[in-house]
Amino acid sequence: MAAFNKVFSIIVFYLIFIAASAYGNVIFVEHLIDGHSYGNPSLVACDIDNDGDKDVVGAVMESGNVVWWRNDGGYPISWEKFVIDYNVPVTFSVYTEDINGDGHKDVLATAYYAGLVLWWKSSGQAPYTWTRYVISDNFDEAHEVYACDIDDDGDNDVLGASSALSRITLWLNEGGDPIQWTEYAIDNYFDTAKSVRAADINGDSIKDIIGAAIYGHDVAWWHNDGGNPITWTKYFIDGNFIGAHRVEAVDLDFDGDNDIVGAGCIGHEIAWWRNNGGDPITWTEQLLETGFINACVAMPGDLDGDGDIDVAATAQGANQVAWWENDGNEPISWTKHMIDDVLVRPWGLDLADFDGDLDLDIVSGSSHMGCNQVKWYENTGTTGLKDGNSLIPAKSITSYNSPNPFNQSTNIIFSLPAEAGVKINIYNLAGGLVSSMDIGILSAGSHKFSWNAGDLPTGIYFYSIKGADFSGSGKMLLLK
Repeated sequence: MAAFNKVFSIIVFYLIFIAASAYGNVIFVEHLIDGHSYGNPSLVACDIDNDGDKDVVGAVMESGNVVWWRNDGGYPISWEKFVIDYNVPVTFSVYTEDINGDGHKDVLATAYYAGLVLWWKSSGQAPYTWTRYVISDNFDEAHEVYACDIDDDGDNDVLGASSALSRITLWLNEGGDPIQWTEYAIDNYFDTAKSVRAADINGDSIKDIIGAAIYGHDVAWWHNDGGNPITWTKYFIDGNFIGAHRVEAVDLDFDGDNDIVGAGCIGHEIAWWRNNGGDPITWTEQLLETGFINACVAMPGDLDGDGDIDVAATAQGANQVAWWENDGNEPISWTKHMIDDVLVRPWGLDLADFDGDLDLDIVSGSSHMGCNQVKWYENTGTTGLKDGNSLIPAKSITSYNSPNPFNQSTNIIFSLPAEAGVKINIYNLAGGLVSSMDIGILSAGSHKFSWNAGDLPTGIYFYSIKGADFSGSGKMLLLK
């Protein structure tokens, strides 16, 4: 009966969610996670204990700690703090990924002035214990760490950005116990590198690298040729993004390729760059905000549940956590909404569904010389309606999926006005592309395409149908 009630409540929530086919501003309710966390430049949402809800991992800069806050549920959520390591001096960046392939999320971090890039192996069960390993001890001013499978060999590699060395570095995971690492300097001339991420930028299904350099004012990407060893080719996205501090990759315009979202700390800007394709790829910049003082982090995600990608960000100099609403038009118009303007010197930020209500909440924290707080902001839904569905443009086609909600597979049903080539993309709630299908040329009339969700978790997903001069879209609820 308990399981039935849980599923029933999710379905009721989803029906309410769908009924609001037009959306308005979102109300965020502030909750304190920790009032004694001294400098939080990096926060990551992750289900560390595999209990089905999102916890938070954090870099505590002034204390030199790496910690995690366990989400114990309830309303409001109660949080319990655990220290992973007390000895990570001037901790700047944390990230979570399964490094040793045992199915458990491990933790990575940097120690800025000590030049350390570290990872901790999770014991995988409560009470959680952590074993510390050094990836590099000479990565001076290690500002950011990131992990993913770069060489497509089935294990997760590590990327780092060093400010003092102006370097983007890759450590390939060679396996073994302890794991052995092969270091490659991707770029030694990326002036005061601050950020590094990975995504397929040119559509060849191979992960490339993107980065931001604060004093070079550069946003760039490095093409991965997929060879052994990999050859990297550098391309500039923007050479005049003043104080480029953080970048993220996301298909913001739902056209099947990854765009870039960035925060410019010195120029006080939040921007995104549209990937226009081509060889070499060309980029079109659109500013969401100027005057967002000392912008630190900009994170994309669908915050208002209308099927397009919004952006949340922190401004250290303005004491602001804010988000920008995407109206879904072409060109996009952005509306800024304040979430918090009294969080002193906010830096770290991430998006996740902390309370299990199928929308994106926000976690943020004050940085060094701040107010020592980590907060989460509960997304409680919309306050009003605006006309139209922002995901469907003027040249739209009728489409729906059935069954909806569904378990494992559903049919996407649509009608074409004329013969056309069709591509269907599936996105998760955060705007991440989870599946892309090039259907080919279809005749005019009705068509049905079956999609299997595979191992994807329960949640809301969006489909986007694209043709030469039309598109369609819709929301789907996967229940497992």
